[in-house]
Amino acid sequence: MNIAYPILDTEIASRDVLQCLHTLYSTPAGSVTLDRDFGLDISGILDMPMETAKNRYALEVISKTEKYEPRVRISRVKFSSDPETGLIMPKIRILWADDYTGDEDLPSDDGEIYDFWNDVEVD
Repeated sequence: MNIAYPILDTEIASRDVLQCLHTLYSTPAGSVTLDRDFGLDISGILDMPMETAKNRYALEVISKTEKYEPRVRISRVKFSSDPETGLIMPKIRILWADDYTGDEDLPSDDGEIYDFWNDVEVD
């Protein structure tokens, strides 16, 4: 299915996509009245073993991105962790979907990894 998108300026499209993804990833599933599936469902993930939780989280990010943001695809979900606090932070690599602007990465040639919780671009 090919969808024509009105935003063709890559810089504007990049900001729009990142804003949409930030909203999607920071919204708990079930909290949007007319679309209970919107957002990430991480409630069952919190008590899982770390490796299982990482895999389930990555699957949730990939499936929700495919459903709600067709302009991009997920290339990779990596995690950094702090052994002292036990926190794990996801790093999500996003690329333009093939049918959006060809095969261009978002927003640079090798894609980028974004830490959506701190809005900091990391490499």
